[in-house]
Amino acid sequence: MKTVIFLCSYLFIKGIACYILTKQENEALAQICGLYGREMGGQVPRIERKVLRGKNADIKDAPWSVAIKVAKLGNRHRHSICTGTLISPWHVLTARHCFMQETEDGLSWVNDDAPIDWRMCKKRDYFVPQKVLKQTQIVFETTCGTKKACKAYRIPLPKVKRRAKSIVLLDICPFQRWHFAPPDVAIIELAEEIKFNEKAHPVCLLNNETLVDEDSLIQLFGYGDDPSLGKGTKGRLRYELSRKEEHKDHGDRWVVTHSISKKNLACRGDSGAGSIVKINNRFTIHGVLSRGDPCESATLSSTDHLSSVAFLVDRICEYTGICQIEYSTNHTTKGFYDENSGKSQIFHPFLFLPIVFLFKILNFQ
Repeated sequence: MKTVIFLCSYLFIKGIACYILTKQENEALAQICGLYGREMGGQVPRIERKVLRGKNADIKDAPWSVAIKVAKLGNRHRHSICTGTLISPWHVLTARHCFMQETEDGLSWVNDDAPIDWRMCKKRDYFVPQKVLKQTQIVFETTCGTKKACKAYRIPLPKVKRRAKSIVLLDICPFQRWHFAPPDVAIIELAEEIKFNEKAHPVCLLNNETLVDEDSLIQLFGYGDDPSLGKGTKGRLRYELSRKEEHKDHGDRWVVTHSISKKNLACRGDSGAGSIVKINNRFTIHGVLSRGDPCESATLSSTDHLSSVAFLVDRICEYTGICQIEYSTNHTTKGFYDENSGKSQIFHPFLFLPIVFLFKILNFQ
C-alpha cells in the first residue's frame, strides 16, 4: 500500500492521473476476468492462425483485443496502429515501442519524430507527455481498427473509443536508447472506463507462480498487416495458434513462440497484442508481443518474441491495482493495496497537502 500511495502522490504532483483499483474492485475483476465463450454464455473463440497467411477473426472471438492508433502530428489521417489487451475497465496492456521509435540519434516519438525528454522518467519508468496522449486513441468492440479496413471489409465503423489519460512505459529509463529493451510493455490508463459486454471483456493476468509449459498452445490476435494479401490489409483482426518455445538465453523476461503451421508471423500493427493461454478455464494473458522476424521472410523456422507478463505482475499491480489474490487459512490477499486504496481515497486533496509541502521543500524533481 505504501508503494501505491507514494507512486500516486508523485504522479498527482506531476499532474498525471493514477487510477488504482480498490481491493473490492480487484476481487470483483478476478471473479469475471478471462471467462468467455461457453463459460459466459457466448460463442467459443476459434483457434486458428493469425496475420501473415492468417484467418480473419471477429471481435467476439477475442473481446479483450483493442486497436491503438497514434496519429501523426499535423496530419490526423496518418497514424500508426498497434494492438492492445483489455485487463480492467480502466487499463490496457500494449507494447512500449508503439509510442517510441529508434533512430540513429536515439529514441524519438512515433507521432512527431521529436527526441525523448528523459526528465519525464520516474526512476525506471517513463510517463508519456500530453502531446502524445492527445494523439492516441484506443478503439474497442471492433473487428476493424481503422476506417480503411472497415470500408474494405464492409464492417460497421467502431463507435466505442477512448483517449488515454496516462501511459507509463515500463523500465525504459535505464536503457534510453533501445526501444525493444526488456520489457517492451506499456500500461494505458483510459480517460473513461469501459463497460464489459460480449465485445469488450478483460483477460486475467498470468501470475508469477503459474508456469506455462514449453510447447503450450497460445492464441494471438492482432490488427496488423498481412503482406500475403497485398497492400492495405492493416486494421483487420486476425489470429493464429502458436506454441511456446524453450529459449534459455532469453531468461524470464521474454517468451518465444512459433506458429504451429509454420506459415504465420506477427506483422506491423500486431505489436502489443497479448498472447493468450487458457488456465483453469480462463483466458489469461501470457505475454505482450514485441518483435519477430520480418513478415516478408520465409516463415519455416521464424519466431515471435513477447515480453513476459508473469515477470511484470508486481509492476502492473503498482500502477493498476490488478493484483494477485492469494487465499490462505486467514484469507489474506497479496498486493500493494488495502481496503482504502481506491482512487477516491488516493485523490482526496487534504491527503496531499503535507506531501506537496514536503516535495516543495526538498525541491523534488
